[in-house]
Amino acid sequence: FQPSEAIVTVAQAASLPSDAVLDTTGAGDAFIGSVLYCIATGKSPQHAQRLGAVVAACKCTALGARPGLPLRSDLDDALL
Repeated sequence: FQPSEAIVTVAQAASLPSDAVLDTTGAGDAFIGSVLYCIATGKSPQHAQRLGAVVAACKCTALGARPGLPLRSDLDDALL
């Protein structure tokens, strides 16, 4: 891998109404954890970013680092 051969992947962020965002603590960790899950299960970078965005957005709807994190059953099967 050479620096000039960098791969760029772009994905849209998940959207939430501004009044739904209660706390962003842990959102980055939620995003990275979701991306790592996708890497470990062979998903595409675009899939990883989409899942990461959704999980991080869900996390932001509750106070604290862990409340708000969705369960697998809360997510659409297409995301997993």
